[in-house]
Amino acid sequence: MSKTVRYEIDPSNPPPLTEAQRARLKALFARPESEIDYSDIPDRGDLPLYRPLKTHTTVRLDADVLAWLKKDGKGYQTRINAILRAAMIGQLPAHPRRKAVKAKGAEQLKAVKRVRKVAVPTAGLEEKAKKIA
Repeated sequence: MSKTVRYEIDPSNPPPLTEAQRARLKALFARPESEIDYSDIPDRGDLPLYRPLKTHTTVRLDADVLAWLKKDGKGYQTRINAILRAAMIGQLPAHPRRKAVKAKGAEQLKAVKRVRKVAVPTAGLEEKAKKIA
């Protein structure tokens, strides 16, 4: 069982560096760029920098809604999340980062639409998706 450990650090008041940390940083800064080995850095591809923390929860859904979400098989929880994110984005006030968040929501909705080949009434969700895209 893994535990999530969270630390809060005030960026304006970081903890002091130890002498070993100072020596290591000094050696790293002295190295020329050509000597730095980047091969061990994993390729992130097109992964977004923003990855929301997932949490476990229990939600009560109508049986027909759950059946509709599950009928395409694996990934129904991701579809639920995409639908809820689109609804959340529609309620957000204007914010400088809203465009990036809207893009993520639009990508998720497009993924849901690729999986879902059947037209189902979505009660206004299509209009919100068009605003996001």
